[in-house]
Amino acid sequence: MFHRRLQIIRPIIAFLIVIIVVQSGMGVAMSVETDNITVYLDGRVLNFSDVQPQMINDRVMVPLRAIGEEMGADVYWNPATGVAELTLGNRFVRLTVNSPVMDYGYFIDYGAPDTEYDTSVYILSAPAIIMNDRTLVPLRAISEGLGGSAEWVDEARTVVLTSPEVTDDPGALSIMAQDDVIFTDTPWFENITPTRAQSMYKNDEKFILVYYSGDGSSRIYIPIIKAAARESGVKTYGVDARLPDNRNLEFIWMYTDADSIVYPVVLRVFGRGSVGVSKEPRHQENLMNLFSLFARNLMEDPE
Repeated sequence: MFHRRLQIIRPIIAFLIVIIVVQSGMGVAMSVETDNITVYLDGRVLNFSDVQPQMINDRVMVPLRAIGEEMGADVYWNPATGVAELTLGNRFVRLTVNSPVMDYGYFIDYGAPDTEYDTSVYILSAPAIIMNDRTLVPLRAISEGLGGSAEWVDEARTVVLTSPEVTDDPGALSIMAQDDVIFTDTPWFENITPTRAQSMYKNDEKFILVYYSGDGSSRIYIPIIKAAARESGVKTYGVDARLPDNRNLEFIWMYTDADSIVYPVVLRVFGRGSVGVSKEPRHQENLMNLFSLFARNLMEDPE
C-alpha cells in the first residue's frame, strides 16, 4: 500500500528529463560490470542470494527488497506502476523503474490520516531497472536518501554502508531535529564555524562555502548541494547562519545583501577579493557544473 504524498518541490529539470526519455523512446545505454562486488553494512558482509550487486553506469545496483530488509526498512513494490518505496523511521525514498527521478524526504505528522511529506528530488545517473525478475536500485542513493552513508573502495571493489540513526517514534522528530539530520557532515560536506570560514578566507584558501539557515529552502536544497558536491568530487563547507559567532564572518557581507539574503547561498572562494556567489541553488546539475568548473580553475591556477 502506497501513501499519499504532498510534494513540496519538483524541479523543472527533473520533469523535462522524464518527458525527453519517454517521448523520444530513447533507451539508456548501460555499462554493466558484475565482477565480485562486496557490500558491508555496519561491518558485516551482506549476502545476496540470487541477483548479485552490479556496476551499472559506474553505480552499484542491488536488489531492492534484499537491501531494504537488510537495512531494516519497510519495502513497498507496485508491479503495475513500477514504483518502489522504502521507509525507515520517519524517512522515505521512492523510485520508479527506468525513471531518473528519485523522491526522498521526511514524514510530517507521521501516522495522521492526512500525513504530509517534506519531499526533495534527486536525479539518478543509474535509474532503477528490472534484471532477472528483480528490481535493482542504486545503492548509494538509497542509503543516503534514508539518512545513512555509503563509500566505494575501488581497490577492493567494496561498498561500505553505515546505517542511519532511527528514532523509536517515527513521528517524534521536530523540525529542528530534521534540520540536524539534513545538515549533518558527510565525506563531501563539512560544517565549520563562522570564525574558521573567515580565517580560511583571510589565509587565501580556496574553497566552496554554503551559508544556510534552518528555513524551508535550506532544508530542501542542502541535500541537493550535498549530492552535487559528492558527484563533482569537490569538498564543500557549510556555515549555519544561526550560530552566535556570525559577527566574525565579515567577508560574506562583502558579497551578499544582508537585508535580502535568501538561504542557502553558495560562495566559491578563490581567495581574498575574489568570490563567486550563487543564490537559490536549486538544481543539482547546475551546481555540479559550477563545482567542477571551480575545481578546474584551481588546478589551472593553484596560486
